Amino acid sequence: MAARLIWVSNWHDDPLHWSLSPCARELRLAMWGNGADDCGLLPLSYPYLRRHCLNPYKLPSAKKTDRLIDELLAADFLRAYQIGEGKLAARFGFIPKFSQRMRQTVIRWPIPPREIYEDDEHAKELFQKISVLSKNLSADRQQSAAIPPPKRSEGSEVEKKRSDGEASPPINRAAAVAVLLRDLEKARGKAPKITSADPRVVAWADAGVTDEQLREAHALAVADREAKGDPMPINAGFLDVFVNKIRHPGTAPARAITAAAIDWYRSDAGWQSKARELGIVEADFLRLQARVCVALGAGPWVDSRNATLQRLINEIQEAA
Repeated sequence: MAARLIWVSNWHDDPLHWSLSPCARELRLAMWGNGADDCGLLPLSYPYLRRHCLNPYKLPSAKKTDRLIDELLAADFLRAYQIGEGKLAARFGFIPKFSQRMRQTVIRWPIPPREIYEDDEHAKELFQKISVLSKNLSADRQQSAAIPPPKRSEGSEVEKKRSDGEASPPINRAAAVAVLLRDLEKARGKAPKITSADPRVVAWADAGVTDEQLREAHALAVADREAKGDPMPINAGFLDVFVNKIRHPGTAPARAITAAAIDWYRSDAGWQSKARELGIVEADFLRLQARVCVALGAGPWVDSRNATLQRLINEIQEAA
């Protein structure tokens, strides 16, 4: 697809544009200039973006690309929609306010649902003309071929609600959830890998899980990680366990996770965490273990087979 000239002087005064990361700003510009068709539509698959939008000299991974897309979705510079179901499902994007003055408008990708472009008058007028033309062409073809229309299959509960005119969940909710969870993890100094394309994130968005519930589930997940001495970041699969506990409290007590219920003494990080909890500071790790054992008294954390540890425990007890 040939690149197009675009006028982006108004972007320079847009604080929301400059709130994006440099890579997200670069991707936005590439989508406008080379990725989207004349209607502002483009596939959001990694192979397509890699070929048309991503910098080949600083090519990001597929997961990082998903995070960049989430930034654009959260800022409403891009709106995502899905065509098809199951293995045939394909994800596309619509760029709001994508107004181009051209001699001929060519659409290459499926038209998004109406709620995607409801506030874009130019897109509404453009897609209305294309829809009418497509319906006329389809009617002519069906009439000439005498082919009955395909029987509509029964959709999911969410699809039924949308067809009945009920309010559908925000189209960018999954992106907002992913951004919230990544911010919570970044505040802990972790490198999260949660994206809006994760099926669990999509399920939380469709189920109406609130930000407060996500924050509470994240706090419980962090407490569990710290109690076990696990330095790994919180991923969607691990967080899903606590989200389910909060949404369905009868299955298990959501707040019953405490350090006493975890075998903290089986890992070095667990010993360090317990020492901080007891206010013990010791550079030598074996001596740190001995001081923790003295502070806690008898228990499974005292290794009777470790002669050096037993000697240090005796020395500390005698010095006291």
